[in-house]
Amino acid sequence: MKKSSEEPIPKWLAKEDPLSLNNRLLSYCGLLPANTDAEERRNLVICTVMIILNLTMITGAFIQAYFSHTNFMEIIECGTVCITQLKCLLKFLTMLICHKDLRYVINNVTRNFYVHEKLFKEEIISKIKAGKKVAWWITVPYTSMFILTIGLIAAEQIVAAIKHADRFSAEGNETEVTGVYHRKLPLKIWLPINVKESPSYEIGFMYQVVCFTFEIYSTCIIDTFIVVHVMFASIQYELLGEMIQLSADKVAMLLRVRSESSQQDSEHKAGSLHSEYETETVDKQNTKLSNGEVTYISNKENLMSTPTTDAFRREMNIYLGRCIKHHQSLLKYIVHLNILSSPIQFLQALTSSLLICTLGFTAIVSGSTAILPKVLMYTFDALLQIGLPCWFSTQLRVQGERIAEAAYACEWYNEPASFQKSVGFVIMRAQQPVVLTMGPFGTVSLELFAAVVQSAYSYLALLRNVYAEQ
Repeated sequence: MKKSSEEPIPKWLAKEDPLSLNNRLLSYCGLLPANTDAEERRNLVICTVMIILNLTMITGAFIQAYFSHTNFMEIIECGTVCITQLKCLLKFLTMLICHKDLRYVINNVTRNFYVHEKLFKEEIISKIKAGKKVAWWITVPYTSMFILTIGLIAAEQIVAAIKHADRFSAEGNETEVTGVYHRKLPLKIWLPINVKESPSYEIGFMYQVVCFTFEIYSTCIIDTFIVVHVMFASIQYELLGEMIQLSADKVAMLLRVRSESSQQDSEHKAGSLHSEYETETVDKQNTKLSNGEVTYISNKENLMSTPTTDAFRREMNIYLGRCIKHHQSLLKYIVHLNILSSPIQFLQALTSSLLICTLGFTAIVSGSTAILPKVLMYTFDALLQIGLPCWFSTQLRVQGERIAEAAYACEWYNEPASFQKSVGFVIMRAQQPVVLTMGPFGTVSLELFAAVVQSAYSYLALLRNVYAEQ
């Protein structure tokens, strides 16, 4: 039976909803594909507001960078802001432009967990629940750390203003104590108001904090959305490997269940794979994986492990066909995920080394310990932003390569030549790496993460030499 997009997802699987958290957070950004006209209008309003906020912040950042071109340190600080603002906008626009691919990956992530709705039910549910826990630990702390960084940036200026007010109150003469004091905004972004006076300063302060918070929130949700999808794809490849490796045992179970089911109920057809009795019996027949070996556990009666009957061989071909179609579905899913994420990952790799470099340079040259918490947190965020997709993309590649090992271990040597040929095709296709890409510019992997960190260190050394010469 061909598994298509029209085939309903089993109720027990649909109930798990692996993307419940990420989809809900994505809807707050107006990026979750709409199913009704009301949702479409809501998304349009949210996206329009987000784009306008991004454009105003980017414009202000570049104008401020132009005004500060004579000050080396201010250029570095403005450059960090410009890179961050531009990255936020481009990520958001990528999600809007690739909305068809976004809808595809959302609609198919749950469907790609199973080959046969009667098999591996407990294993699938267990892995989905474990994956949802990991998704929570990726999404919530990751987003919280970025929001905390914004809080540290704002708190730095608030604390500076409070300290100055206390000193002025104690001495009674502001000019003699600190000279003319100018309150600073959280970000080096130009605003068309006189921020040196109240209430313009307070308005500009709140404007920057609110806009930057929304930008960072949407960016974090996009980042974690992609990472969580890659993580679940890795789990799906792991499950597919187990399904292929245990194909002989599982087909034997289905044949045994079919035989017993037809004996108990004459209304059940001998070839049916969808009876309730079959579901209950298959759940009782488990496999125990220990040290890479498969130990077959049966009830009081032993099941045949590798029958040589025509029925068994016919069922093995059908089962392998379903596994191959499932593999093709996963490959298509990765293609759509790459279309969605490739521009984002390329942008991330391109800017991460620059951000890490400028942040490290600011921490070294400033000589102020007050900015260290902000700079260190921001640097850690930048490392995490490129590190997470690199880690999970590497895990995806490893699980994709293990499909070949699983196919080789499926007792293909006991089957006809046609079955062996199909297994050979599976092995050859599985040897092609399955990873996140940056389009034609390479793949996302731990090797990329190491290259980004190395480049950041090289840029930092170069920047320090240029600054020392000045």
